[in-house]
Order: sequence, then C-alpha cells, then structure tokens
Amino acid sequence: MHWRHDFDLSGYNIMSMGIWYEALLRWVGGATKVAAMGKTFVNMRMTSEGVRKAVRIPEHIDIVGDLACGAQ
Repeated sequence: MHWRHDFDLSGYNIMSMGIWYEALLRWVGGATKVAAMGKTFVNMRMTSEGVRKAVRIPEHIDIVGDLACGAQ
C-alpha cells in the first residue's frame, strides 16, 4: 500500500488537492462554491507487512465549483 492510500499517513489532503487549490488561488482567486465526488475502486490493499488494510482515500475525484471571479 502506497502512503497516499493510507489515511493515517495522508490525512484529508486527498490526491494532493490542497496544493493544487493553493496554486489556483494565485491565478484565479478563491472559490465561492465547491462540490466533489470521490470513488475508491480497490477497497483493500496489502501493507508492506503483508496485512490487508482498508483504503479510505478515493482513487478518483471530480471537483466542480464557482470561483469569485465568475469562472467555473
């Protein structure tokens, strides 16, 4: 299991979206409304110790929103 699939190590920063949003803020400004849906296709993964562990982090995410500048 890669550390990005492990919630205990990766936390809430799903698929590095936090850093991408931070970069977008510099170009287009903040969002006024956001909606997202995520999906986990492989629910269990093998750890380096050979133990199966549940995956709580989505492998795919769709994010849409309205930006303060009027863009979507």
